[in-house]
Amino acid sequence: MGTRSIGKAFISTAIIVVIILNTSMSVLATPNEEVIENQKKYNVLTENIDKTQGEVYRLNTEIEKLTEVIKKNVEELKVISNEVEVSKKEMTYREDEIKKQEDMLAKRIRELYKSGGQNNLILVLLNSEGITDLISKVYTVGKVVDLDKKIVSELKDNQEKLEKSVKESEKKISDSAIVTENNKKALEELENKKKEQVLLISQILLEKSKFDTEYLAVSEMKIIEPQLKILKESNSLEELNGAIVQLINIRDKQLKSLNSIEQINKSIIEVTKRVSGLEQYLKDKGTNLNSGVLSGSLIVSYAYQFLGKPYVVAGNGPDEFDCSGFTRYVYNNTVGIDITRTTYTQIKQGKSISLSELQLGDLVFMYGVDHVGIYVGGGCYIHAPQPGETIKVSQITSFTEGRRISFN
Repeated sequence: MGTRSIGKAFISTAIIVVIILNTSMSVLATPNEEVIENQKKYNVLTENIDKTQGEVYRLNTEIEKLTEVIKKNVEELKVISNEVEVSKKEMTYREDEIKKQEDMLAKRIRELYKSGGQNNLILVLLNSEGITDLISKVYTVGKVVDLDKKIVSELKDNQEKLEKSVKESEKKISDSAIVTENNKKALEELENKKKEQVLLISQILLEKSKFDTEYLAVSEMKIIEPQLKILKESNSLEELNGAIVQLINIRDKQLKSLNSIEQINKSIIEVTKRVSGLEQYLKDKGTNLNSGVLSGSLIVSYAYQFLGKPYVVAGNGPDEFDCSGFTRYVYNNTVGIDITRTTYTQIKQGKSISLSELQLGDLVFMYGVDHVGIYVGGGCYIHAPQPGETIKVSQITSFTEGRRISFN
């Protein structure tokens, strides 16, 4: 769907929002004690969820770091184990060499002394051709024996060094295995803590949703009953516009219930179906339309179509989204602007906006740059939350920054 076709589909909504934002009218309701008390309780639940969610993000960071440490330890263990295996093979080879040298030395000694030292000396003397030859033979025999002894000694020294090296490596393996095992236990503890926190979030969310439906929304809806009745029953353009102005003011400045806020947003969108002549009316009155506000309202109106669509990692739409995939898809298909694909690049688009400056259609970033959605008014935003959830409207918590994209 192109920009022009989307604009036609939502022009009535956009024009009404323009009237709302350009008017100086500011009508607020007077909340009773019941509403005030319910909103306080609701705020506590919201703060608990935000605090617990922050703990989950912290645990995720610790889990990622510890997982990397374990991975590194396992890789080091493999390297050391391979080195030990090579050393053991070398030890076996050297043991064979030592045995050969020892056998050779023993053989020489046996041959030299098999007839006894004196007889052997006489044999050498008799077989000698002179004193010089005798000295030479005795020296040679002694030298060979000494050399054999030296070779055996060196082999044994090397063997001892190798054994020491293997023992040290085996100790490293043992120590590293203990560290890895401890890290795995710590990782398991972190995972269990995370599960506990996620479960706690689910419980608080359920409690919050139940409290919203059964108490807060019921009390807040009493405040906006007159305006909603006008939207439902009146055919007067002036009455409809006045009711919308009041609802927007009440929504943005007083309401907390997501159910109440969503009801107002849906009611405003639905009422545009009965105001087909509004555009001509505005032209006759000479109303000056603001293209930025117009585009922002189109973005919000279009985004509401995807409520309930599932969150899927790397989802680009139109049937499934992740958070930045959703914002990109909505912007592309309403105002024809590619705001890039990730939260890390989207936060660099447009200009920075504070929480108090947010307008319809602005990008809203939470928890650093880990999450993004689209501002819909009333301190709320529409977003694709996380795996297992669907696109929904939520209150803004852990606000980092808003970004306003230029539509001109």
